[in-house]
Amino acid sequence: MSHILCAGLITVDLVYRVDRIPGVDEKAQATGVTIAAGGPAANAAVTAAALGAEVTLVTAVGSHPLGSLIRADLDAYGVRLIDAAPLSDAPPPVSAITVLEGTGQRTIVSRNAGEAQVGVPAEGLPDADLTLVDGHHPLLALAAARSARRLLVDAGSWRPIYYELLPYAEVVAASAVFRHPSETAPTDAALAAAVGAPHVVVTHGPDPVRWFSGTRSGSVAVPPVAAVDTAGAGDAFHGALAVALADADLPRPASLPPASLPPPGPPPIGLSPASQPQTSLRPASRPPPSLPSASQPQTTLPLAGRPPSSLPPASQPQTTLPPASQPQTTLPLAGRPPSSLPPASQPPASLPPAKVPPPAVTPDPARPRPYTDKSDLSDCIAFAVRVAGVRVTHAGPRAWLAALP
Repeated sequence: MSHILCAGLITVDLVYRVDRIPGVDEKAQATGVTIAAGGPAANAAVTAAALGAEVTLVTAVGSHPLGSLIRADLDAYGVRLIDAAPLSDAPPPVSAITVLEGTGQRTIVSRNAGEAQVGVPAEGLPDADLTLVDGHHPLLALAAARSARRLLVDAGSWRPIYYELLPYAEVVAASAVFRHPSETAPTDAALAAAVGAPHVVVTHGPDPVRWFSGTRSGSVAVPPVAAVDTAGAGDAFHGALAVALADADLPRPASLPPASLPPPGPPPIGLSPASQPQTSLRPASRPPPSLPSASQPQTTLPLAGRPPSSLPPASQPQTTLPPASQPQTTLPLAGRPPSSLPPASQPPASLPPAKVPPPAVTPDPARPRPYTDKSDLSDCIAFAVRVAGVRVTHAGPRAWLAALP
């Protein structure tokens, strides 16, 4: 079971369903009301837990009476909570969400985290296979990014903290409204170039999801569904994407510079882009993919006693066929000395056999993973799209979880 760490915002969501959105100075009678924990990181955490992952959510709840509602909701759906502000008596953020019957469109009024300063909890951050941050609670988000083995960034709307977060990301999942200050044009390709992460995903609601991996790019179609409630659909997408990525081993695009370690200490929040580390990387504690991607040049290291291919042509062994009058020998491979050379130049008999890549891991059929290719970004996206599709076809923030595969 994969362990996913989510760090970011939690709210109390008050969700009304209405037949029409009221105008200014108008009232509307709700056809239904639901109260649940919400927020980008929290919704993603609940989704990931429902899909079978072990999930820890680090956020700020505090001692206000509304905090008991949040704790009960997370506990009911198997999410472990670490409260980074347990002594705060301030109420958690409350979001008022109005969902229109018939179309599922929603309007949201929220204070989010406001001016609250939330740091790392006293017990620190747990280890995880993959970490998701949503950009809220900047100090906490940056600490989680720096300690992550692999980092998925939920980029909903631009915040200055993204200058510090993006260089640590392996995958950045951005919404269509996310705009990077350094992008040269309002296009997905320009956004991906400005973000600079190894893999960038851009969602467009019901339209295809675009992805960029170095020089490669593509799109994943979003199957049409009858939308009932679109609130939290993006959060569900991110939670499902985190689950898929935790079991995937994405290759590093060949066009990116070689990986290097992140800076030893956290940069001050608010630095300009020029002062930030410019390389998104997978931390050293995570082994690289066992097989290079097809787009990367393949280089075979010479064995002991064999001339490397970088030697001048004159120093290479000759591979011409011997005359017919001479005993026939098996033709040597390119770059290997022919058998007619003295034995001293042959590889020693004790040379260990060439290292064979480990076999692919067979997925556990008991785990709820309806995707097959564990190294392809587009397949991970397709899985997340299907999960988000389940979300929008069910009313309310939690009822849809029972319909997941």
